[in-house]
Amino acid sequence: MLTIRGISVGADDRTAATAAAAHPLDDTLSPRAFARAGDATARANSMWLGAAETLSRLGLERGAEVHVEELARTLRGRHAVTQISVRRPHVAAPGAMIDSCDLTLWAPGSVSWLWAQGDPQTRVEIERSMFMAADTAVGHLMQSAPAAGGREPMRGCAVSVALHVMTPVKSGEREPAPKMHAHCHVVAVLDRTGTLRAPHGETLSSGETLRLGGAMGRAVLAEELGKLGFQIQAQTGPGGRYFEVTGVPEELVRRSTVWERAECG
Repeated sequence: MLTIRGISVGADDRTAATAAAAHPLDDTLSPRAFARAGDATARANSMWLGAAETLSRLGLERGAEVHVEELARTLRGRHAVTQISVRRPHVAAPGAMIDSCDLTLWAPGSVSWLWAQGDPQTRVEIERSMFMAADTAVGHLMQSAPAAGGREPMRGCAVSVALHVMTPVKSGEREPAPKMHAHCHVVAVLDRTGTLRAPHGETLSSGETLRLGGAMGRAVLAEELGKLGFQIQAQTGPGGRYFEVTGVPEELVRRSTVWERAECG
């Protein structure tokens, strides 16, 4: 399942930008927070993905770990290192806003439980598969829609991808179920003229466009899990558009399902 949330940060509002960047990179919700004996604790829970050309314009490198300070700077339309403005606000005025969006890819409930109960190597492989699925989902979505200003396809995009295995605890919730998802912050797209622009949220949030992006991500996730030896049950969930991994008790799957309500913070 793929959901979208628009983000607008004042070009000069460091506080708001830091707050917006801190949530997806919250270690208390990430795989690292639930490390067990034998887990590879040094592995990153986030990475920069997208096109190398677009990332380099922001002072970023594909595959590098994401840090709050650099994500906050890019959300303000600035270079991650020099802090020079590289993206114009959509209105040239005091308090002007820089737009971006958070595309969140949600794993099936059975995948969340497989991660929670898996051995160290299985957990690493599921996390790797989620990064691959997120990269595919966002890449396909951005290429198939006129993401650059709503009028033309893009040349590339810069995306901060951060894994969460939980959502914030709700009031009265004692034992929250695992809900693995990837926050994909699209901080900029590069148009055909080589100009960095905001991703066009209205176009990307079109129902059919968003569903297709999610389907591509799920296809990659299912394929990668199959390579790990898991059996996939297709055509589950609303409309038969989703999948589960066989062998996980139905009650556990139900506790971690996100079909009715998929939100994180």
